[in-house]
Amino acid sequence: MEVARAWLRRQGWSDDSISDVSSTRPYDLHVEAGDRRLHVEVKGTQTSGNSVFLTRNEVDFARAHKDLMVLFVVHSVEVHHSGAGLVAAGGIERVVAPWDPDVGVLSSITFSYTMP
Repeated sequence: MEVARAWLRRQGWSDDSISDVSSTRPYDLHVEAGDRRLHVEVKGTQTSGNSVFLTRNEVDFARAHKDLMVLFVVHSVEVHHSGAGLVAAGGIERVVAPWDPDVGVLSSITFSYTMP
């Protein structure tokens, strides 16, 4: 999330305009200043970042707000054990803005089955 915040600051957004909404919304960062607004979905992965996992709520929200969506991926992250636990380091940024989840390939990897 801090890497995404730094990217947003480089794009001209102030710290005051960036809010972490990951615990209450289907995206991670809400960015707003005046009449400008963005919804940022942040993903971090140790893989090459060619694909990331998305929840149904993330996809549904992104589809409904695709003109305001940004997908921010930090891939090739290295994770190390330290005395304080796990520490993530490095990584390469990949940004899709605006982000439409239907431009790309969405694949189902799990299903929920409700008993009859």
